[in-house]
Amino acid sequence: MKTAFLILILSFILLTSCGYSNYPRSGGRAYPNTNPDEILIYQRDIIYEYKIIGPVGTEATGDSAVVIEQLKKKASKQGTDAIIHVKLNKTN
Repeated sequence: MKTAFLILILSFILLTSCGYSNYPRSGGRAYPNTNPDEILIYQRDIIYEYKIIGPVGTEATGDSAVVIEQLKKKASKQGTDAIIHVKLNKTN
């Protein structure tokens, strides 16, 4: 009986714990890294044709400039030259 209860508790913990999801790049193609300082930031859609490589997100402490810097560093590792539809959420 104790074993069944222990298995039930462990199953509950495993099923309700936090998870992390990684999004694959578009088409599975790898792009060379880009310079984070050259990445453009857009809050809305742009009129130029573009290819979606994949989503990028970060959690950072500080003002929006710090968050944008971290976003650019992460995006540069995916080979992006722009980040489109940027949304910043502030939490206390």
